[in-house]
Amino acid sequence: MMVGLSKGPLLHIHPRVFTELLLHVRARLSSITRANYRPSHVASGRGRVACELAGTIVCGRSRSEREARWKFWRERSLSASHHVPYKLGSTAVGVKTNEGVVLAVEKRITSPLLEPSSVEKIMEIDEHIACAMSGLTADARTLIDHGRVETQNHRFTYNEPMTVESCTQSLCDLALRFGEGDDDAMSRPFGVALLIAGYDENGPCLFHTDPSGTFVKYEAKAIGSGSEGAQSSLQEHFNKDMTLKEAETLALSTLKQVMEEKVSATNVDIASVAPKFHLYSAQEVEAVIARL
Repeated sequence: MMVGLSKGPLLHIHPRVFTELLLHVRARLSSITRANYRPSHVASGRGRVACELAGTIVCGRSRSEREARWKFWRERSLSASHHVPYKLGSTAVGVKTNEGVVLAVEKRITSPLLEPSSVEKIMEIDEHIACAMSGLTADARTLIDHGRVETQNHRFTYNEPMTVESCTQSLCDLALRFGEGDDDAMSRPFGVALLIAGYDENGPCLFHTDPSGTFVKYEAKAIGSGSEGAQSSLQEHFNKDMTLKEAETLALSTLKQVMEEKVSATNVDIASVAPKFHLYSAQEVEAVIARL
């Protein structure tokens, strides 16, 4: 699309970018009161004002200046609304041992009419990979479905299970597609953080991913609204030589410290990957709670 500015040459703008700029300009114009309008605003019309504001955002004396202005505007408009949910979501804890990895996640039951089994916070990606989430559940499902397709394609092509790191890398590659110019690109980043637990040829492993597409390997990690206090507790009590049972107790006791409600089988999910994925039943969760 070619846009003519009042004091400059024609400017080539991608239609999608131009639409986003117009939405930004509309929000700016709606905040202006009638007392602040000048005759020039009315005479020129909203289209001319929109083009001039678009020019101030995209145009610059150099290419680096244009890129810097566009990056600032994009990060400012998107970071506040989509990056925050994963920091305010349910607390999740992951602990790695030599026997396997344990995941424990808080389930927020907001109503007595809510069926607790319908709230899924731990999901299986493959038989040797599991995922715990904190943030927007719909975004987590999109990532997990992508991971399931990638692991099955790898198994079908190479007749072997996909490594946990490769699966994590594929999820982060999808998260990084935000903002690209192709038709399949997403308009915003994923508002969810993940704890990916698995057991492959390299043994048990635990990865943490965030909306930026960054993934880091951990021995023990906490995410969500209570992550700061939970991470401090993990640093104090974690031991590399602990057994899987001790890891279950540590993960659940850490959750208990940061949860507002009393820990029960209805508001907590526990799973392990040792070496296969296993989601604990209500009776198994009660048995872990009894050891606290």
